[in-house]
Amino acid sequence: MIYFLCFLFAFGYAFKHNEVLDSNGKFQISWALSEDLKSIEIEAVVEAEGWMGLGFSPNGGMKGADIVMAWFDEDGESHVSDRYAEGESLPIVDDVSHIDLISFSKSDGVMTLRFKRFLDSCDDQDVVIEGTSRVIYAFSDDVVAVGGSPSKHGSTQRSTRSVILAQPDPPVADFPEAAEDVESFVFGFDNVDTPGGDRTRYWWRGGRIPAEIDEKVHIIGYEPVIAGEEAQAHHLLLYLCDQELTDEELAFVGDNHDPVGNLQRCNFVNPIASWAVGGDRVLLGPEYGFPLGGSPSRSTMLLELHLDVPDESPHTTNAGIRVFYTRKLRKNDGATLVVGAGVDDFLLTPPQTERTERIGYCFPGCTETMPEEGTNIVGGFLHMHTLGVEMETRHILADGTET
Repeated sequence: MIYFLCFLFAFGYAFKHNEVLDSNGKFQISWALSEDLKSIEIEAVVEAEGWMGLGFSPNGGMKGADIVMAWFDEDGESHVSDRYAEGESLPIVDDVSHIDLISFSKSDGVMTLRFKRFLDSCDDQDVVIEGTSRVIYAFSDDVVAVGGSPSKHGSTQRSTRSVILAQPDPPVADFPEAAEDVESFVFGFDNVDTPGGDRTRYWWRGGRIPAEIDEKVHIIGYEPVIAGEEAQAHHLLLYLCDQELTDEELAFVGDNHDPVGNLQRCNFVNPIASWAVGGDRVLLGPEYGFPLGGSPSRSTMLLELHLDVPDESPHTTNAGIRVFYTRKLRKNDGATLVVGAGVDDFLLTPPQTERTERIGYCFPGCTETMPEEGTNIVGGFLHMHTLGVEMETRHILADGTET
């Protein structure tokens, strides 16, 4: 049997999730959900002397956003308010506040705000927190006058980031194998300089699996290696190439728009590890593993890194993926099925259009090589970028029924 991973493009809670929002690491949030998954507690730590704002937006912009603003005025008095943005201006105070303030402090130029709220407050001035949230933030070093209002933030002191807030705390899990049966390696970039001028950057690296993997092994998990780059790393994808690479292709490190040789043939062929913003370590189930080594088609790799650098400055990266594997083969081989819709010149949203749907189909040719006895789909990974607001995968059988 082949197992497929379908990949698509608290009250005093102990925080299990965190995210660095800005590229300089000045705005960080941590959060956890209540046991009944109805409320969320959030802590924001911000390097700023003046004020801070943390919001939840329907589309990544200010209009319609639900925003919490906080500051200490010139007399040291604290102010925290639940607000609603009608446009690109100072958000108005909500008719009814639905935030439960836990604490707000400032020390050595760092503000720490901790509050609690329901995921759905049933208030038109609040945004429902569900799925992937468009988190917006802003801050300033301008201290607010007594009785005054916050000044406008600078151009580099605000942005938006997609974060999966409404996710249960990750389970406490480890590999079922004994520690001595699990080995690992990191495949990544080594102090690679990416030039400034572009916010979005896709960088590739070719390479070979470690020499010590001289027989077939099973990948049983992986995790991102992005320490210090949490605010810039958007996604990482590690592929196995289906054939041997040339020395030039194996040594390639650079922009994916200008690859050497025929590295493009590795792209989206056989993903063995994938991570995106909001993700964490992935442990495969004990029934299967992704095969690695033991064949020329499982011996060379391509790593893709998507960087998001809002201020378009140069960035040096050491990002990569740590792969965990075992030589004690599991019962079944697993694989990744990539389905979705491509991005091309026909992906258009006409003016004044409220919704545009893009549909990708997996035709019979996609699955004709699968075993006749069937497969087990054990997980899925939905991924899209800023303009996307909703996504789903549907499994429709040949007789028209849906599972």
